[in-house]
Amino acid sequence: MTRLIFTLLIALFICASYHQISHAVCIGPIEDVISCIDDPPNPDPDGVQQNANPNNLGVNVLENAGIDTFSGNGLDCILTGDGNDNIAIIEATLDCQQDAVNPWDGTNTINITNSTLTSRSDVIDAFNGTNTINVQGSSLICAGMNLGCDGMNLSGGDDEVTVTQSIISGLGFSFRLGSGDDTLRLGTGADIRGVIECDFGINPGDSLIFAMEVPESQLVSLSAEIALLAPNDSIVINGLFYEWEDCANIVNELSTIAPIPTLSEWGLIAMAGLLGIVGFMVMRRRKVTA
Repeated sequence: MTRLIFTLLIALFICASYHQISHAVCIGPIEDVISCIDDPPNPDPDGVQQNANPNNLGVNVLENAGIDTFSGNGLDCILTGDGNDNIAIIEATLDCQQDAVNPWDGTNTINITNSTLTSRSDVIDAFNGTNTINVQGSSLICAGMNLGCDGMNLSGGDDEVTVTQSIISGLGFSFRLGSGDDTLRLGTGADIRGVIECDFGINPGDSLIFAMEVPESQLVSLSAEIALLAPNDSIVINGLFYEWEDCANIVNELSTIAPIPTLSEWGLIAMAGLLGIVGFMVMRRRKVTA
């Protein structure tokens, strides 16, 4: 009987350990470095819940990995604490019941590349702290029904955001800039679906920068239009519509699309002559060999 009870206890321990391991797709084999990988079950239903951890964290959601708290625990996908955190999301998918990324405080760097983030609260909720955020080739979509559901809530410290070749969508605002000196740089292909709010005009230090590549034929006219823009205004660049409120500092960093290198007429003549010389030398060598 004692042996039977001991065997059952071992079996229960093994089952419990297996259950824990099977849900540990976001793991921390190195102290304060958490990596979400594509081992099953994928996506991870629990996400990264580290709001009580004051240390500097590294969080990596790697290629083909995913987090799904919408069907899982109903929390943020990534929630960190008061440390200075480095968060990288690379070719991954996050489907979140609340925020997709919430760096609670500290000085943080967030890089999102070729990924899809969907949330029912703010996609990125950087309410506190100072954050540098780079979004490239990604979609950040607020799918919630709450008018406070923003693409990015940057209402805390001095934040710097760069967006290129990406979609940012909020049901409230696409961007809600805060009380610090925030910088929002919109690069080529930045598809901003929603109003950009610059802190209700309270802080004149916020900057909205248009840094797209545009056709050379449009550079002068667009630059002149940007120079006349008002704090509450809108503009169309490369067929994309941008609208903002209370943005007093609007900056023009437009550049022209780099031309594709082509050969001039003289270049073609020179190349034809060079090819002729090479051909003559090859034919002569063949005759000598024969």
